[in-house]
Amino acid sequence: MTIQLFETDKDYYYMVNYPEMAEKARELGYESPILVTQELDQEDIESIKATGKGVGIFFYSDCYNPWPDWIDSICKKLEEADVKYAALCPDNWMFNYGEIDSLEGLISIYPTLMMFERVLYSRGIVLERDYTHRCGNCHEYMRSEDKYCRKCGTERGKGRFEPFKNMVNCVYGPQVKVKYKCEECGHIWITGSMGGDYSEFCPHCGRKRIELQQEDASDNLFGYVGVLDPFDEDNRPALLTEEQICKLISVKKETNWITDSELISVMKECSIPIPKVIEDDRIYPETEIEGDRTTLISRIQCMKGTRPKGYEGISCPNCKSECIAAIGHGIWTENYNKRLVTCACVNGRNEDAMVYRYGRNWRLGQEKPGNDFLSYICLSCGKRFGLFNVPSNWEQGGLHIVEE
Repeated sequence: MTIQLFETDKDYYYMVNYPEMAEKARELGYESPILVTQELDQEDIESIKATGKGVGIFFYSDCYNPWPDWIDSICKKLEEADVKYAALCPDNWMFNYGEIDSLEGLISIYPTLMMFERVLYSRGIVLERDYTHRCGNCHEYMRSEDKYCRKCGTERGKGRFEPFKNMVNCVYGPQVKVKYKCEECGHIWITGSMGGDYSEFCPHCGRKRIELQQEDASDNLFGYVGVLDPFDEDNRPALLTEEQICKLISVKKETNWITDSELISVMKECSIPIPKVIEDDRIYPETEIEGDRTTLISRIQCMKGTRPKGYEGISCPNCKSECIAAIGHGIWTENYNKRLVTCACVNGRNEDAMVYRYGRNWRLGQEKPGNDFLSYICLSCGKRFGLFNVPSNWEQGGLHIVEE
């Protein structure tokens, strides 16, 4: 063997390639750093594997001391032996500290134990044991009011409480509001998270018979989701009066998106109650009504048109309001040189009617969309309704076309 493994309560061994780094690590509270200056042999790898621990590697290299091949060989051997490891160097991990051009420079800003272990937590090398606000069975987060886990149905306070990998998964996409209703006890709850939510059990009674009431992805760079006091979708309340809708239309800028500070200014100008505001004018709705109202206001600011009652004979099936916007759907031409924006049921009589450009996009010549395309959004309660299909005569005036 080329190294000595010390007794440690940690889930990992910490390795460095310079004596100065080992000394600094001990000063900062790292437990028994291992100095590695040559390739590990197979006996080293097997000894590490037998402990069941991972390896945290922090090696330094620069233009005068380039990264040696034996370090890559160590990583390869650990991977082949199925030993969890994280290999970090200052250049790709501590770039926020500026250029580190010497070993002395690294020692002066050496990462704390908490900083290093945070990386190991995110990669599943250090196991999490804190079950605060977590399910004791599947370790998913639980809200303070949840009696049962929404993912596996386990009752709060019960489970195996085994150490688990608290890995961070990168999620892309808008914030998605999802609303559920339990078919057993009638409990309604809302989640608002990046990428959506996949609840399977009621957090109130633990039963699995739940109904997905609403799933709505934000079309802005941020979403407004108030999770308190959820309402039943069959009884959606009015969020804006006709007078407020007309005021909002009169001040809108027809922009693609609107910032929170701009939105606050619009709500003040139109005498609309403003939800809780935190750090740097960030709107933070608490109730579902506040969240939906704020989202609807931001959408109205991005709409085209000036006539809220521009669609004769069309009204909201929920609140009966005639203040309606058609939902636009993008169509790309065959060679992608134009993008056409169309909305359902718009014709010459609906000049300057409200259009909300949010719908899905497709390319001409591809299979036409099915009946899952909504046609309208109510400007009073925010409900989306109607179906949308591309009629065969759309090029001959079947739809109102706006060329971008």
